[in-house]
Amino acid sequence: MNKTILIKDESIDKLDKSINCNLCNVEMKNFLETHNPYPLCDENDNESRCCEKCNQTKVIPARLQRMFLFKR
Repeated sequence: MNKTILIKDESIDKLDKSINCNLCNVEMKNFLETHNPYPLCDENDNESRCCEKCNQTKVIPARLQRMFLFKR
């Protein structure tokens, strides 16, 4: 019976250079802590990132609001 052992390499998730949330300016050092802030940024902006808090409190509610507006 073969067993697979998964080892998480923490260095993979780390950013070479920290980035700031485009919505609240908090510093983010780990890529997995960042999120796409659309629709609170330009649709063609592929560079902007937001933090977990802004994603939960601003981005997701804005997406849900747009979803319900477009259903009408």
